[in-house]
Amino acid sequence: MPVKTSNALHSYSLIVKTESKEVLYVMIYVAPTFSKGTQCHLITNEMVKEPLWKLESRQNGWLLDGYLRSLSQAIALRKFGIELDIFIFLEVFKDILVE
Repeated sequence: MPVKTSNALHSYSLIVKTESKEVLYVMIYVAPTFSKGTQCHLITNEMVKEPLWKLESRQNGWLLDGYLRSLSQAIALRKFGIELDIFIFLEVFKDILVE
């Protein structure tokens, strides 16, 4: 799977392209200080497990953004039988966050 990256003045993007027709299951993790608001939301089993197990999600793939903020959530995801194809960790330096 070729990966392309580009950057410009504290802005980074990642483009992931695949030539296969396989379904991808992707998770994006951002440090809690970077993502305003999501750290305050309580994620329940129904909000994650049920949507990911729907036929449409299993056929088309999915992207999780803002979930998996703790070890207990990682354990729950594994108990749900949910496997990831791609995990993207976005790290931002503290001085950039202050800007």
